[in-house]
Amino acid sequence: MVPKSVFFEGSNNKPFGMRLLKVAADGRSMELLAFLADRLKISRRRAKQLLDERRVYVNRRRVWMAHHPLQPGDLVEVQNIALEQPTFPPPLLFEDEDLVVVDKPAGLLAVGRESVETRMRAQRRCAALRAVHRLDADTSGCMILACNLQAAERLRNEFKRRRVTKRYRAIVIGRVRRLQRKLDWDLDGRSATSYVKVIVRGEHASLVEVETHRGRLHQVRRHLALAGYPIAGDRVYATGSIPLEALRALPRQMLHAEFIAFRHPTKGMPVECHAPLPTDFRKSLEVLGLSGLWKVR
Repeated sequence: MVPKSVFFEGSNNKPFGMRLLKVAADGRSMELLAFLADRLKISRRRAKQLLDERRVYVNRRRVWMAHHPLQPGDLVEVQNIALEQPTFPPPLLFEDEDLVVVDKPAGLLAVGRESVETRMRAQRRCAALRAVHRLDADTSGCMILACNLQAAERLRNEFKRRRVTKRYRAIVIGRVRRLQRKLDWDLDGRSATSYVKVIVRGEHASLVEVETHRGRLHQVRRHLALAGYPIAGDRVYATGSIPLEALRALPRQMLHAEFIAFRHPTKGMPVECHAPLPTDFRKSLEVLGLSGLWKVR
């Protein structure tokens, strides 16, 4: 049974969940930004940051518009979270002179400033090190980085030819009906196929496995949302009403790249890497009643 209120533990041992604020039934209507600043005793800038991070719900629906009008009796919820800082360097899943595969923690960009790519480049003192593909900042799991230009080009070519197999675990909102599904919807005018298998089916959420061979932008997240089962905690595509507080309280999108398989760019041997589920993902399974026996029920 899912508890009424759910709290997760951050690295500083401060619980985070949802803070509830109710607009007085006899009060006046006002805009969301002003309401947050007033009731939370924070600056408008900080209130705007909470909205930009999409950590605010109004009547169980995520809202990020500063000028959203509130009416008397509305229920406003704010994620009160103490996120655990990503550990670095991340665990290595494979390593040789041509490439490394890391278990990327959630909370870090794949590329860009202060990303896994730049940090690994500095940590390994390898100016040529490059990410071969990308994971969203909130997505954890297997990520390949090439140590030289030749390896990078060959690996990127393998991705283009659909010769790289990627499998994800995702917690989605809703009770997924079908055991296996092929999602074959174009994204941005380009072909994209995702293969979905249900691992555990719960009353309010399900654990699924998704396999892809070509990664379009946000492919797994967009396909699952189009199928009617957005990823729990997704701050972009899970835009509908979320009745269960445990799902609204999740600190990030529950998407984990658990497996990747490809052919080594210079040695030709098959490489397979597995990344274990991170702590916050396992805790989310527990509070949503999806842990224990991992089978469809």
